[in-house]
Amino acid sequence: MFQPRTISRTSRLRLPAGRAAARTAVGVAAAALLLAGCSSAPASAPQTDAASPTPTATAEASAAPEATATEAPADGSPQSEAEATAAATAAITDFYQTMSAVQATGGADLAPLSTVATCPTLDTVTSDTTWLADGGYTVSGAMTFSPSAVTVSARTADDGTVYPFGSVLATGCQDSTDYVVSQGGSAITLGVEPRTVFDLTVVFEPTAQAWLVENISENTASC
Repeated sequence: MFQPRTISRTSRLRLPAGRAAARTAVGVAAAALLLAGCSSAPASAPQTDAASPTPTATAEASAAPEATATEAPADGSPQSEAEATAAATAAITDFYQTMSAVQATGGADLAPLSTVATCPTLDTVTSDTTWLADGGYTVSGAMTFSPSAVTVSARTADDGTVYPFGSVLATGCQDSTDYVVSQGGSAITLGVEPRTVFDLTVVFEPTAQAWLVENISENTASC
């Protein structure tokens, strides 16, 4: 009778890892350079010549600012809790689907992972995917995540810009029932229950204009 085996290195196969490492500063310098690239030119000195013409009333009237309050922000940042919640929830679904798809191909192309995750989660998932491939493991199926509670909060970017709705904490049930890791035709028992509650932090990344999974940690609640 077929007996599933428990893999010895369960810390690597708690996918996504239950306790991620401390956040790294990958990409911070590049983002700072991009954001610091614009600077205002110094204002020219005012004219003091008595013969200088006096501004006309017509010129003053033409300087009235145009109404732009209804325009969407250029960086695509969320403007409400509802918008942030919808975007973050979609990003979580994309994260699990992308992770499973990359692992199913043996990690031949890791680039898609950076479109759905940022550090420290990006480092953890990349490391897990590489380790699975190097160990000769195969992956089929995909995990799913069903949020039961969502909290929206502000996020301060590295340049000091505050995004009032830039971070979302989603608590919910991760279901790995259909996510199968095997080696040599034998299924591997993961180091986590098939249905486990996790807390996922998803953040708006202005340089990428995208929502990315930043942190994943186990919750003591039950599904």
